[in-house]
Amino acid sequence: MDNKNALVDLHVHTVASSHAYSTIYEYIMEAGRKGLKMIGISDHGTELVDGAYHKWHFDNLDCVPSYRDGVIILKGIEANIKDDGSTDCKQSYLEHLDYITAGFHGPLYSAGGDKAKNTNILIKVISSGTVDIITHPANSRYPLDLERIIEVAAANNVALEINSSIYSRRGEENEQMAVELIKCAVAYHAPLIIGSDAHICFNLGDFSLAYRLFERAGCPVDYALNSTPGKVIEFLVSRSHKQLHDLMKYC
Repeated sequence: MDNKNALVDLHVHTVASSHAYSTIYEYIMEAGRKGLKMIGISDHGTELVDGAYHKWHFDNLDCVPSYRDGVIILKGIEANIKDDGSTDCKQSYLEHLDYITAGFHGPLYSAGGDKAKNTNILIKVISSGTVDIITHPANSRYPLDLERIIEVAAANNVALEINSSIYSRRGEENEQMAVELIKCAVAYHAPLIIGSDAHICFNLGDFSLAYRLFERAGCPVDYALNSTPGKVIEFLVSRSHKQLHDLMKYC
């Protein structure tokens, strides 16, 4: 996986997240231009005030094709973790989703600098059996006991994201936390995935920040699940998303 051929990006926001600016079709077209073979639509859960659409967005995702113009399209959600360790991914959404991600977002999670609470809440989310990917865990606003988080993630086969947003994940404190996360994940054989956190189609597959973080950690970027579409599908099938096995024919 390199800058010229980033094959998969599963952290993408469309106009269904009200602070994003591109449609699903625009992302498909951009994926074709950039050579991405798979994208994942992961708009915010509905309880992010002023940041998400109605629940029907998720209940109606079946109308989105799984393959179009040479691109595999997975339907997902970036659920919001709440103070009690639950998320706003409703039970009714699950039958329409190909994968579930979840992360801390200020309007729904208030603990902030409480390292012990952040760690315990994230362990609860990882152990829930529902969430496949934890988004941007390397965020200095939410300090964590990284080794405990990674140990539990490895035991539960939950992927941790190295977030490559060019807007919100920069800064030495965040970057050092991400480097430590990568090193520890390799030691525990925990799955990692890179996400662009794109809010406009032009940022799709922009993993330049993540590549630099992997280099600092001394880890090849091919360790990340999204180095190939096949690895992503195998991971999600192992996470009980058995319906995705049929998409292997497009890999």
